[in-house]
Amino acid sequence: MTSDDIHGPKHWKVKTRDGSKLEPASLDVLRQWVASRQIGPNDLVINEDLADWIRASEVIDLFDLFEKQEPKQAPPPPAKEADKPIVIIKEAEAEVEVPDCAYHSGRKATVICVGCGKFICDECRQKLDGKVYCGRCMAEKQAGVEPGAPVGPGVVPQIVLGAPAKPVLIKTSVASVVLAICAVLASAAMFVPGLRLVMAPAASAIAFIAVLLGGFALNRIRLSGEVLRGKRLALTALIAGCIVLVGSFAFALYVTMGVRRSPGGETNVLQALRRPARRAGTTGLSGQAAAEREAGAKQLLEQIQKHLNEGQIEQAVSASRTLIGLYPETQAAGLVEKQLPSLEQALARQRATAEETHRQNEQVAQTRLEHAVKMYSEGDRPVAEDILKSIVDNYPDTKAAEAARAEIARIEQTIADQELGKLEQKAAQLAEQANKRMELEQYAEAAELYRRILNQYPQTPTATSVKPRLAEAEVFASNESEREFRRISKGLENKTYEQAIDLFQSFLMKYSTSSRAEEAKKLLDDNRNNKNIADNLYNFGHTYFEEQKYDLALGRFEKLIKEHPRSRWVSFAKREYDETLRKLKK
Repeated sequence: MTSDDIHGPKHWKVKTRDGSKLEPASLDVLRQWVASRQIGPNDLVINEDLADWIRASEVIDLFDLFEKQEPKQAPPPPAKEADKPIVIIKEAEAEVEVPDCAYHSGRKATVICVGCGKFICDECRQKLDGKVYCGRCMAEKQAGVEPGAPVGPGVVPQIVLGAPAKPVLIKTSVASVVLAICAVLASAAMFVPGLRLVMAPAASAIAFIAVLLGGFALNRIRLSGEVLRGKRLALTALIAGCIVLVGSFAFALYVTMGVRRSPGGETNVLQALRRPARRAGTTGLSGQAAAEREAGAKQLLEQIQKHLNEGQIEQAVSASRTLIGLYPETQAAGLVEKQLPSLEQALARQRATAEETHRQNEQVAQTRLEHAVKMYSEGDRPVAEDILKSIVDNYPDTKAAEAARAEIARIEQTIADQELGKLEQKAAQLAEQANKRMELEQYAEAAELYRRILNQYPQTPTATSVKPRLAEAEVFASNESEREFRRISKGLENKTYEQAIDLFQSFLMKYSTSSRAEEAKKLLDDNRNNKNIADNLYNFGHTYFEEQKYDLALGRFEKLIKEHPRSRWVSFAKREYDETLRKLKK
């Protein structure tokens, strides 16, 4: 398709309700047809931008005509009544409801996506090369594939306008004619006595294939819009194949009836030689048993016919093999056995077609997957997600669909981690503020901040870590003795033994029934013991210094300074320690 074809006027095809079709026309001609009521609101239309037929009333450019459509002009009156006034009764104006957007329920549509044919609103509307697409079709268009047209059987082909192509002879028509000729020759060879049994099934099989190919060719010619030719050849092959099939079945029936009438005939002998085990297995059957087996075979034959009508060739082949295995002596088994090779060939072709379709789907899906990964790496996450979701929806059985699902899960996890990181950052800021309130002994405010973290950011690591801090803040805010004990303990390192003893004694006098009383008593005893030890160390060191026993004095001072830095004698011990060192040097 050239650039002029793409940007040129759209050509419309029309299919009326009675099955007739109108030739391709421009939008202006289409509007004239609607105005003249050649086209009704329920007639189907399609152009090169649509993937499927839609109702004429769904075309945006025809809304105004269907909303106010006047009745046809009344025929002119006869000459003798020409002077009478003509009264035209106008029909009630039809009210056409604009459908909702396919992606936003409750929002009226304004345009139609040229890719999928869905009604969309202005928010979903995206333009490319002068055409309107929805978000998903735009993503598919950017991926380099035709939007709204997945690969596979049963897809309605897009209408592509251009210069009228010269009709091409379809090779399937030629092949069907050749096979039909072969079937006719094989059926003629059936009249040769030595070749009857060989040529009868061969003619049936060849004729069956010719009929299939002829029907397939006719269908392709019909769908191509006269672009392909060979209709006469395909029709000839179809008719000839049907005649040979009917003749083959009639011949088989004739032979069967002849065998029943003359058990010693040549045909019976050959069939007995070909299937001795089957005949041996049916001897001795009563009439009732034979009738029951015929009825069972007939039921299986009906199942086979049902599978074929529904296009389930694989199930038909399986049922055919079951019938032949269970009821080999029945007429149904004989008929099915002749057609089984043709069914197996059709099944092989169906599987080959399915494999080819799957291969094409794999290629298209892989191309879209690579494009989606590229778009995500460039930072266009919404488009990448749309493409990945379209792969999962349109090609669910491909390997690329599995990779797309994993990629979608990875993107969603990344987004969740990013969101959690943002929440963790906010929670950490609140925790820092709460910790400062704890240092300032503003316990009620700190508890409120901790509760805010747990309520607003419960999934963050910070929320888990502040739970014990919240309990601590609530205790301090409600219990005065806890606050006092914490204040004493927090500044204990900067207090001397004497100061600590005074603080704990005051605490025990004021809060003797507090839950911290036992702990306060223990700390009081520890400080008293340490004070006594520190006093003794300094007294012994000072005495040794006065007696000029500098080595002994030095040891006492060192132990006091290192082990009891909170003693009131530390400053004196340091001064005398330095003096002792000078004495020892002399």
